[in-house]
Amino acid sequence: MKKSSSYNLIFGFLFITAYCPYFHIGPLSLSFLFGILFVLSNIHQIGRNVYKPLLFFMALAAFSLMLSSTNILSDAFTVFQIGYWYCICQILFNTANLLDKKLLSQLTVAVVYITIAIYAILGSVTNQAGGSYDNSVSFIIVTIWPLGLYCFKHLDIKLIYILSVLICQTLIDSRTGQIILFIQVIALFSLKYINKRNTLTVFLVIAFVVAFFNADSLRYSISKAVFPANSEIAEIIEEPEVVFNMDKSWAQRLIQQKKCIQVFEENPIFGIGPTKVANYGININLNSLDIDSRILRHEYTRSDNRSSHNAYYQMLAENGLIGCLILILVLIYPLRRLVKFYKLDELSLFILVSLIGFYLNLYMVSGFWGTNTFVALGLALGYSRYIENLNNKSKKNEFKYLGKN
Repeated sequence: MKKSSSYNLIFGFLFITAYCPYFHIGPLSLSFLFGILFVLSNIHQIGRNVYKPLLFFMALAAFSLMLSSTNILSDAFTVFQIGYWYCICQILFNTANLLDKKLLSQLTVAVVYITIAIYAILGSVTNQAGGSYDNSVSFIIVTIWPLGLYCFKHLDIKLIYILSVLICQTLIDSRTGQIILFIQVIALFSLKYINKRNTLTVFLVIAFVVAFFNADSLRYSISKAVFPANSEIAEIIEEPEVVFNMDKSWAQRLIQQKKCIQVFEENPIFGIGPTKVANYGININLNSLDIDSRILRHEYTRSDNRSSHNAYYQMLAENGLIGCLILILVLIYPLRRLVKFYKLDELSLFILVSLIGFYLNLYMVSGFWGTNTFVALGLALGYSRYIENLNNKSKKNEFKYLGKN
């Protein structure tokens, strides 16, 4: 078996098990087995072309964890995880040229549909058991679904795929996931089809959005049309301020974000270390939160050991100002390059749209630490670097050709 074939086989299993939430049992995940195999089979890639901002961020994360350590054994294991995630991300940074793009796209389609199918069958069972997969399944969809477009060559098939994903997302009880997916679809069509000749369309869309948020009758009409498909989204469209003021989920998000800010204020430089904020004991100041007081008090009693619901606030609390600034540099790297070069390669466009969903999901829902986060980040970092190198090579070849003539 060729090196590239074995690479794609192992990475394929890692990709599937990292993204499908049903392969995770508590803190354990089948992805760890394939992740270790992926690292060991590509261990020589870790020291090549080291992406220093990523290395600094992960090293600082480990340092901040040990600096505030309260359980040496548990924190030592977390440091091991940090090293493991770094290795996966750094290897992908160096090996994007080995990726079988069509296989990656086909695996994405399989993961999306299989995850949705399992959710449809087992969703009510898991909810009754007290363990909802709504946000996990929604995270899978918004983070990877655009990659599935690459394996479809005909526009009509691509449109059917997009429509099916939109329909499936409306059936999942995750409003933020639905909003992110809608933004991604708009971004996809804007980047793919909008140019100087139809810029007027963009302005018309913007004008419609502005009018929408300022016209009660228009919002009511759209809300009435949306209601049969999704009553919660319809309520948000009609009366967003009222819904958010009375929304328990929104209240919990604000509580957790306030907690992160207070933890950051106490530990501004290095933070308290990765994965620590959920269990960190602190009296949260609720006075400044504009939420119905009864809902706020009820949600506060359930605020211990909860996700921050915003990875950027989480990074401030856990990694401090220095770590958060370095992370922003890491996140900007692939975004800048993909925006610049996405027209050179169709997969670059789809990775860019995936990255938009990933970054929005980090802001609205997700925590940060996990294998799927570093697979997503590694793919974006590696492919953006790969496409930039291709562009530089083509310019050099063009320069040599002009020189000969």
